[in-house]
Amino acid sequence: MDIERLSKSINKIAQEHRGQGHLGIAIEWKGQFFFLNERDVFPSASLIKLPIMIEGFMQSLSGTLELDELIRVDNIRKAGGAGIVQYISPQSYLSIGDLLTSMIIVSDNMATNYLIERLGLESINSRCQQLGMSNTVLQRKMMDQQARERKLDNYTSPLDIIRCLKAIQNDKNQSAKRILSNQQLLDKLPYYLGENRSIRIANKTGELDKVEHDCAIIEYEDEIIYVAILTDQLPTNQKGKEIIQLIGASIFECISDKKV
Repeated sequence: MDIERLSKSINKIAQEHRGQGHLGIAIEWKGQFFFLNERDVFPSASLIKLPIMIEGFMQSLSGTLELDELIRVDNIRKAGGAGIVQYISPQSYLSIGDLLTSMIIVSDNMATNYLIERLGLESINSRCQQLGMSNTVLQRKMMDQQARERKLDNYTSPLDIIRCLKAIQNDKNQSAKRILSNQQLLDKLPYYLGENRSIRIANKTGELDKVEHDCAIIEYEDEIIYVAILTDQLPTNQKGKEIIQLIGASIFECISDKKV
């Protein structure tokens, strides 16, 4: 991939959308970087679910969490927003592993809130610090409007998300990577990928009102590219999606050196 060519393409997109929101980008490829507001702090939205997943697998490795443990659905507190757990029969059982998977591939908020309770908010924040995610903090559960009214929110930065993605990629067990590779929400970075099966993408999205994010581990042949694109203060959420889609298209074009 030609990082200079990519930089010119992304800078053009950023210039064309100047004044239409706050944009932060971090891209790493073979020791080369593209940064734009990479240390700026954004509301994390569902990107905070990535370090939660990592903490879940770390607790499993230490023996304090059993991924096969079954949880009855009616013992999981209701939460609105994204996900499928809220629609599953209350008498059904899901494993901790199921909840970790649902939290990522369909961004399930009920699963996330249960895992925050189970893993511990302080443990998750400590994990963020250990990963070098110095601008990332978890202060509330998903869909907790009362906490938001008290000005408690979750935050991260593009550079922090790159560090998180690298930790996922470098884990020898690849447990979190396998989940991320089955992502079902593909309307941002992967939008213009089409049927190009030579490029593999494992991504996680996030969104709130006037906030749109996506991040990904992108693989092409023997190359690995880490991407984090965060936006807020948008005029509309659709505008944020369009910006991320265009940047994704530029990345794919530079990787394969052809239109995709």
